[in-house]
Amino acid sequence: MEMGQNNNNPTLGAAIIVKDEADNISGCLESIGNICSQIVIVDTGSADKTPQICSRHGAEVYFFKWNGSFSDARNCALSLMRTDWIIAIDADEELDKQSAEKVCDHFDDSTTGGINVRIISRLHDGTSATHCYTRIFRRNDAIRYTGRIHEQIRESIENAGFDILNSDSIDSNSIDSDIVIHHKGYINSSEKITRNREIISEELAINPDDDYLKFHLAETEFSSGNFVAAKDLFSGINKQKNLSQRQAEIARIRLAQIGLSDGQTDLIEEHLDFRSRDGELEGLRQYVLAAYYITEKKFNIAYDIFKGGYVNDSSLVDKAMLEKAIGALEELI
Repeated sequence: MEMGQNNNNPTLGAAIIVKDEADNISGCLESIGNICSQIVIVDTGSADKTPQICSRHGAEVYFFKWNGSFSDARNCALSLMRTDWIIAIDADEELDKQSAEKVCDHFDDSTTGGINVRIISRLHDGTSATHCYTRIFRRNDAIRYTGRIHEQIRESIENAGFDILNSDSIDSNSIDSDIVIHHKGYINSSEKITRNREIISEELAINPDDDYLKFHLAETEFSSGNFVAAKDLFSGINKQKNLSQRQAEIARIRLAQIGLSDGQTDLIEEHLDFRSRDGELEGLRQYVLAAYYITEKKFNIAYDIFKGGYVNDSSLVDKAMLEKAIGALEELI
C-alpha cells in the first residue's frame, strides 16, 4: 500500500484503535492508504495477527493497556500524530471511495477545525442506520476526546475556537455531509455489542437521567435484536426534550419497527405520524409505514410508498428487501 504524499499541501493522517481486528483491518487501511501520509495504530490487547497486518500495510503500531475508556485510547493515538489533519476511523469501517477524493478539499479554510462525516452502519436485519460525527479534525493539543464510550471530540474543537464543517446547528446528528464512512461492525459482532452494553450501563449507573446514554443503549439493544430491552428504553426516552430532533425521530421509527416485529401494531401510525427533514430518515420512516400498511392489507398504498423517491433514495433501506417487497405486491394488486 502506498501512502499519500505531502507535496507541500496540508497532510492527513489516520488514528485508529484496534483489538483483534485481523478480519477487518486490511479493508480499513486500504480505503485510506492513498490519502494518508501517516497511519497510527493503537492496539489495546490483540491476541490475533492484527498488529502484524497493520505493520505490513505500513502503519505505525503502538500498544496501550486497555482501561475501559475509549477516549483515553483515542487520545493516546492523537498524541502520536504528526500530520496537519487527522481522520479517526475504526478497523471495521471503510472510507467511501468517492469520499476519499473529497476529504482534502476541505482543509484550506483556517476557521475550520473539524469536518462532519456520515457513518452508515449495516444492521443485523438488513437495514442501515446513519449518524454523523466529527471524524476529521486538525491536529491540535487542545483537541481531545471525552467520554468513556460514544466518545466525542466536537466540544473540544469548538472550545479551541474552530468551526465544524457541514454542521449548521448544535445537533451533532445532522447528516449534511458529503463524506461517508461505511461501518460493518454491527454484523456478527456480539462481543462488541456486549462490551458497549456493559460500558453504557456502567455510565448510566453514575448518570441515571442521561437520555443521551439511554438512546445509545437502546440503539445497541436494537442492533443486537434484543427488541424487548430496546422497546423499554425507547419508550422511556420517546418525546424527551433532551434528545436531538434526529434522535427523537429515530426513537419513534424504532418503536414502530419493534411493533411490526412483535405484532403489536396499534401504535405504529402514531409513532410514524411525522415527517422528517432528513431525507434518508424520511425514507426509512416511509418504508416502515408501508410495511405496516401491508399488514393491514392496504397493498396499493404500500406499493405507492415503496415506489416513491424517498424510500428508493435512502441508504437506510435495504434495496434487496425493497425489491422483494415490491415484487410480492405486484402479484397482489
